[in-house]
Amino acid sequence: MRRISLLLVIISCTVQARMLFTPLEMRRGPLVKPYRDITDTDWCYNIWVAGYQRSADEAFGCDGCKEPFSTLIFGKADFKAQEVFPESRSKLNPLLGLSCLSPRVKYKESGAYFGVDLQRYYNDCWRVGFRATIPARKVRITRCQNGRNGDSELGGMTVNDFAAQDTETINGQTVKSYAFRLDFLSLLPYTCEQNCPGSNVCIVDYADKTFPNEPITISNQDITEQQGTPVSALKSADGCIPAQPWAITQEEAQGLPVVSADGSLEDRGRFDSDTNYTPLGQSPENQSEIFIVPSVAGDDTTPEARVIQDQVNELLACINQEAEDAFTDCGICFEDQCYSGAGDLNTEVYTGYFYSPCLYLEGFIGMRWPTGKRDRDPRFVFRESLGNNGHYEFKLGGQVLWEAHDWITLHGDITGFILTRNKECVATSFKGATVKNIGLPVEADIKWNYLLLHTDLFITPPCWWHNLGGVIGYELYYKSRDDIRFCQDKALDCLGMIAELDPCVLSENTRVIGHKIRGEAFLDACDWLQFYGGGTAVVGGENVPKTRAWHLGFNAYF
Repeated sequence: MRRISLLLVIISCTVQARMLFTPLEMRRGPLVKPYRDITDTDWCYNIWVAGYQRSADEAFGCDGCKEPFSTLIFGKADFKAQEVFPESRSKLNPLLGLSCLSPRVKYKESGAYFGVDLQRYYNDCWRVGFRATIPARKVRITRCQNGRNGDSELGGMTVNDFAAQDTETINGQTVKSYAFRLDFLSLLPYTCEQNCPGSNVCIVDYADKTFPNEPITISNQDITEQQGTPVSALKSADGCIPAQPWAITQEEAQGLPVVSADGSLEDRGRFDSDTNYTPLGQSPENQSEIFIVPSVAGDDTTPEARVIQDQVNELLACINQEAEDAFTDCGICFEDQCYSGAGDLNTEVYTGYFYSPCLYLEGFIGMRWPTGKRDRDPRFVFRESLGNNGHYEFKLGGQVLWEAHDWITLHGDITGFILTRNKECVATSFKGATVKNIGLPVEADIKWNYLLLHTDLFITPPCWWHNLGGVIGYELYYKSRDDIRFCQDKALDCLGMIAELDPCVLSENTRVIGHKIRGEAFLDACDWLQFYGGGTAVVGGENVPKTRAWHLGFNAYF
């Protein structure tokens, strides 16, 4: 039944439109087009084609500083799997709260823009026209080296980084030894059986009231001197598995200095029944520097040490070996994505007026039609829509050109964009979570708006260079925060539990500001054919990819 419900949700809506990037330059044609168009009279029909490519592996974060590109997707560059869930799920698997994941990706897009423009001049002062463009896009989002060196898929730590086991020869006896990190043990439940009361009790009790003097116990075993110090503590300041040998004889263990109440120790230490270890139980940071290692008595480890080892092995057999398994087991995919298809169709009508021979004013309205290829499953984390993902987009704007000199013209335009509210499939985001875009599909109403402002300088050299020219300019991109409204109050998480949804998590850091510089050079091959090429770079902003792009094309007039 759960799978059928999930399939119906995926079929009924489209995947989330994150709008990570600033708009492509070619949406209204070549940069030089506003200048080139006003030199024609009467009827004019022109077409243009441009190939382009843009890429990014970094982004400007919410504070304007450079961050990995993956920050825009998840809300954080590095995070723990636990942060995807509404409350602690670490008792189900300690790795959820201990393993830090640090995925890194890079973005590359290539494609072509096709455009057509029909315009008519009246009385040498007025101009009206219609313009339409549509892109063909190919997008690749590929994984690169993770930010951390862990062995898990996303660079996190695995079970083997917290629980190491090996045979060692101690005092001439070969024994099955181990080193278990204390913070990992402190999150392990007493049993994996969910309906059993022991599933809510951890195997480490820092003040066990069922024993005399309330000592620290593991697997219901007193590990203090009251029981002959069956295990001891071995420090590792970086939290990594310490060098072998781990085990020592029981006599050596009994002679070790006492571990302090908060877990402080120099190298090795023993636990004492007269010390209340509640402060250590409240300090995961100090726990992460302590490994529990066995004591050897006779020809084997102590009985208590073996009980602990047996129970830990039993528990390890029923939990995931990587934190990411909690997501991949429910179908979430972190693999590379490559997809292509048509983008959204852009149309606009415009009218312009020559206020003087040196000053031209224009107003335009337009609509963007959701013809772009859509995806229907947000479980593919690194997949983006090729368009507005089903949203219709309306725009209203104006531009002005002023010829300041025979070979210098200034240009400026401003455009506001309003998108219709539309249902999409997004990843669940729960109240209390701090990481987004990892979860099962759920339906939501989404809307956003944005604004574009451009200032450009057109340069056309003196007459002996009349067929060459260029444009340099600046773009300001502002996008409002996503307005997201879930169509239901609660949903299943990846561990099969029902929790309250919170759209604020998903809309966090979706207000975008982008500062872009752009340039283009052109060559008029003849009266009706023009070649052009240029590039852009996002140089600053907030929550925006640090993209670099280039384009090359031709413009033909008839």
